[in-house]
Amino acid sequence: MNDEPSTATPTSPKVSRVPVTLDDLTAHLLWPQLWKVPKLALAPGRLGLSAALLVLVFGLDHLWQSAFGGPAPGPLTVLLIDMAAAWRAALSHLIAGDASRAGYALLDLFLRRPAAFAMGEMGQAGLARGLTAALILAPIALTAASVLAGAVSRSVAREFGQNLVEPWTRSLGFSLGRWRSMVGAVAGPLVLAWALCGLLWVAGKLLLSLPGLDVVGGLIFPVFLLGGLVVALVLAAYALGQGLLLPAVACDGVDAFDAVQRAYAYVFGKPLRLLLYQALALAISVVAMVLLQTVVMLLLALLGHITGVPIEALGDEARTNPDWTARASAWLIGFWVALVQLGVAAYAVSLYCAAQTIVYLLVRRLNDGLDTREVAEG
Repeated sequence: MNDEPSTATPTSPKVSRVPVTLDDLTAHLLWPQLWKVPKLALAPGRLGLSAALLVLVFGLDHLWQSAFGGPAPGPLTVLLIDMAAAWRAALSHLIAGDASRAGYALLDLFLRRPAAFAMGEMGQAGLARGLTAALILAPIALTAASVLAGAVSRSVAREFGQNLVEPWTRSLGFSLGRWRSMVGAVAGPLVLAWALCGLLWVAGKLLLSLPGLDVVGGLIFPVFLLGGLVVALVLAAYALGQGLLLPAVACDGVDAFDAVQRAYAYVFGKPLRLLLYQALALAISVVAMVLLQTVVMLLLALLGHITGVPIEALGDEARTNPDWTARASAWLIGFWVALVQLGVAAYAVSLYCAAQTIVYLLVRRLNDGLDTREVAEG
């Protein structure tokens, strides 16, 4: 028997060397999930719902303008253009650190522009047409836009949270079944702010303008300050968290009151984190839109150069060319080009809905600890 100690070394286990990926490094982070926004927005069903939203809203506006007359474009188009300008102004002033101008821009956005719309000043429609548009046209357009945008948000939530790609008809059915909650969530805070402003206006006319009563108004002016503070907080939180309102209904199936309560709780709960997510979502969306528009413009310029078709003057060609076949050809080409442009605009709407839905799911996890996979059934 050999008692000599063995000199053999034990065989060491083989270690598999798997390369570390970017997903491994960012798996515990939330913000990298916003990179999924451009891809999710490209889904055909979501693009179709977004295109339907644009066609319905601007189609209703065009029909209204045609029926009641007045200069083109219609009042809704003018309102949306003016509000977009006010949004850009507020954002630019905030970035520049000019709080005073940012505040006035938000006042213009939420109070002056809607008031001008209702008074018929947009498009010089007149008071009667303005009030009619505010009471009939705007609610119909708001309902259609809320339902369709809610359907896009629902579809994104199911795929992002649960990896389920459901038919667009199912998402639309979910949104239609909750249309009151969708509309109420979007319009509720604004209606409250406008109602409070109306009360402050009436009280100001009675207690701050009439001789004798103005002394009483001066004594109780802290009540005006308190009411104004409530309006300012409602509108400021709406400016930051309005994109969370429809996702709250789409993701959690709640009513309008609960949707507003959740969105405002997330705004006041972690405002800096929400602002960071919104800024990242905006930056990603802008990059995606610039890339898409660059490709589309290259496509149109390329076709115009190769075929000799005047892409930029198709409207004039369809109206003035003496050859009817040339006019028909220009009209048909213009139709297909318009479809391409509609697709670009629809992608912008889909991008916004997808970004806000993902932001909602992320801030919900931060504030309430709910997993992004928890999406209401329906």
